[in-house]
Amino acid sequence: MEAKEFGRLAYIKLSLSDEQALQFASDHNAKIYKLKSTFTGLEEDRKIDASNELNNLRLKSNESANDYIAGARGIATKCHSLGLDVSPR
Repeated sequence: MEAKEFGRLAYIKLSLSDEQALQFASDHNAKIYKLKSTFTGLEEDRKIDASNELNNLRLKSNESANDYIAGARGIATKCHSLGLDVSPR
């Protein structure tokens, strides 16, 4: 195995949970499509959840403006990291 491929494999293993790593450990020739098919749905779910969080963001009666803004920025950062376009209204 080339050093470049080993680095990619190590990166993939770091992003997997222990259970998922064990699932793929038995298959030495795990192809990228196996990983993509497993994780594509999870990424889409995260995008939907983050988008819903942003759409449902409301100022609570006991929440300060600073806390509200911090929460909104956190959700916007999450959306941006998932590749969702977030623009201020």
